[in-house]
Parts: sequence; C-alpha cells; structure tokens
Amino acid sequence: MPPTALTPPDAIRKALAEYVSFEGSLAGVTPLQPAAASEAPPPPPPGLPRKGMLISEADAHLGAPEKTSERSEGQLKVVTRVYASASGRITAEFVEGVLFRYTATSD
Repeated sequence: MPPTALTPPDAIRKALAEYVSFEGSLAGVTPLQPAAASEAPPPPPPGLPRKGMLISEADAHLGAPEKTSERSEGQLKVVTRVYASASGRITAEFVEGVLFRYTATSD
C-alpha cells in the first residue's frame, strides 16, 4: 500500500493540485444557510398556474375547470383539468393533487 493511501486528504490534494488551489484555510468559510422566506418563488403571473400548486389553489387561481379526467400512471393517479383563460385554455395535470405540468393554448 503506498504511503499516500494512508492520508487520503493529502493524496487528493496532490492529485488535484494541477487544477485546484488549496491555499488558505476554512476558518472564514460560513456554512450554507436556508433561503429566507422573502426569497420564496414569486407568485405566478396572472392567469397562469405554478408547478407545485394544489388542485384547490389552481381552482381558486383559475376558476372552475371546464373538463376533468383521471388516469393511472403506474400506481399514481393523474388528474387532468382544463381551465378557460382570457386568452385560451390551460390544461393542468396533477399527480396526487399537486400540479406537475401545464400547457397554455390560445383560441
């Protein structure tokens, strides 16, 4: 066994020295912090849903659907709802009640 195998950090530094500078220390490094509440994703534009919406949120945002259908994808229940919008139709697909995809088409 080569001696460098006994000290993995040194072996890694030597292997990467050509590409990475390991000067300095980690003393001034601060750990990552979770995003603040003010950094939450912006609300969707008027008339468009956002991925992750619940069916009840989409209905409140888009109004009652014109059409609803259900299908199974493996063990998941997919609900498709079609909403009328000012410029056309929005077809939204929900898995277990959560919006994962939508398309907007004009009339």
